[in-house]
Amino acid sequence: EAGFWTRCVAMHFVDAGLARPGSFPVAVGHLKALASSAREDFMLWVHGTPRQLQDESRPFVGEETDAFAQRCREAGLRIERRNYAEGLVPSLDMHFDSLRCFCTSVEDTDGGDKHCGFFS
Repeated sequence: EAGFWTRCVAMHFVDAGLARPGSFPVAVGHLKALASSAREDFMLWVHGTPRQLQDESRPFVGEETDAFAQRCREAGLRIERRNYAEGLVPSLDMHFDSLRCFCTSVEDTDGGDKHCGFFS
């Protein structure tokens, strides 16, 4: 398993969220093991949209996302958070747009909000 992580440069969570709590069932111990196995330049990305992060019927999604990001930092992982479509009315299309919008690296010039509405 450790050999796998030495070959990965990034892992992406794209607009994660479930109908019930449990989107990020990763314990700090596992995150620390990942941090010790991963490459020095490994980056963990958490991408989100208002569709998931601000859903009033599922406030736990945003809370879990924040808690996961904090656990990653505490474990010593580099984490990059990107939010897309902020200020727009949440919709299911927005959730799928995140697949077109998400940035794949800090140098990515093709990702971002310019693709909001791609699936509308």
